[in-house]
Amino acid sequence: MKRILIAIVCLFAIASISHAQNSKLDGPFLKKSVIKVYGDCELCKTRIEKTAKKIPGVRFASWDPDSQKLLVEYIRTRTNPEKIQQAIAASGRDTACRCHRAPAGGL
Repeated sequence: MKRILIAIVCLFAIASISHAQNSKLDGPFLKKSVIKVYGDCELCKTRIEKTAKKIPGVRFASWDPDSQKLLVEYIRTRTNPEKIQQAIAASGRDTACRCHRAPAGGL
């Protein structure tokens, strides 16, 4: 009987410790944001999502062409919505707060 009780206590302790470690990453450090990103087609979708996913700290990115909104999930200690918008604007897409500027001299 003692062995069963000790085994149950040990399993409970291990489960509690592993849950606490996972909640640290998923809890206050993980954040979701919706960013308005303008685009027209599936190629835009691919470029927007690929650009967002390359940013250190971004764990998920999905752009909806109909609403033109990008849902991003990121680690808030590594990046923020401003940095994400800067990277997307640098790739040639306009966002609600940042506009892509063509290089001086034109193309």
